[in-house]
Amino acid sequence: MEQITVVREAVVPLQRFALRWELGSPDHAMVTTFLLAEENGGTRVTITETGYETREQAKPTEEGYAMSLENLKAHLEGRRLPY
Repeated sequence: MEQITVVREAVVPLQRFALRWELGSPDHAMVTTFLLAEENGGTRVTITETGYETREQAKPTEEGYAMSLENLKAHLEGRRLPY
């Protein structure tokens, strides 16, 4: 089983939160960043993740975040979570 270490990279309350995922060693890492920005009376959430070698490696994570954001939107709107 591969060891994963998670390090908090940055925290700027209500603006930015970033995690560094070290996959076996610090040389093989991914960084996930969540950015929040006020926009048109609401909040825009932008998620980026770096460290993938190919687009194919990122695809399952992309799909997972899309579902997570749909759940977040449904929660904020008071609806049943779709996933």
